[in-house]
Amino acid sequence: MTSLLILDIFISLSFLYLTYSLLASFLSEWISSALRFRAENLRRAIFRMLSDEEIPPFYKVASYSKPLADGLYNNFINSPSIKYLGKRKGKPSSISSNTFSDTLIEILAEESQKAISENSNEVLNPYDKFTLVKATVEQNYEVPIAGDEDGFYIGNQTQIQLRRILEKSKNSMDLFKSSLEEWYNETTERSRGWYQSKMRILNFILGFVLAIAFNLDSIHIVLRLSKDPKALQEIVAMSESLEGTNLEAID
Repeated sequence: MTSLLILDIFISLSFLYLTYSLLASFLSEWISSALRFRAENLRRAIFRMLSDEEIPPFYKVASYSKPLADGLYNNFINSPSIKYLGKRKGKPSSISSNTFSDTLIEILAEESQKAISENSNEVLNPYDKFTLVKATVEQNYEVPIAGDEDGFYIGNQTQIQLRRILEKSKNSMDLFKSSLEEWYNETTERSRGWYQSKMRILNFILGFVLAIAFNLDSIHIVLRLSKDPKALQEIVAMSESLEGTNLEAID
């Protein structure tokens, strides 16, 4: 082979593999979107934060047990400020740390306010929001009996974490809110690692399937192109055309 022929074959191989890698990336993103991987991954992260139950398999993240149907996780994920972020009836694929902290604070404060209203004939609201939140977090909760879905509930491990954040906030709502956001950001950062790991597996499987489906044998392709100058020149021309289009887009 001449050096020019080798260069053309190298360009052609690079172009072919770039095309198939773009196809694999497109299919990967389409599958991820169709199966709502990002939304499920986020729900899994929040489930881990707000529920003491064992995390179910990735495809059954919503299958929490009935005894905790009124638990903190279920209250949060079905809160109007969260559920309407998703498309149609789906769950959101992203939630800002500010939305997370505001929603959680509202749920905790509302629970104490509800208890005050139920135990008094008067309309009372003498408490600031931080006091209401603190009362909810510091309350002792009994583990629900199977089949009994009545009553708000915070799991023991989740309650310990919230109490630590309360203690750290030093009676400041701003510090409490920022600590909740820090906790959320740390958890979602780890969840992105889980998501990327699953996507790498999916990309590998798609690449393997495409390689078999389109018979991407480098040796066979090199031999074929070296014997078919017309096909080689067509592929080189397509790659040059694509390069020219990209340069025009940059300009």
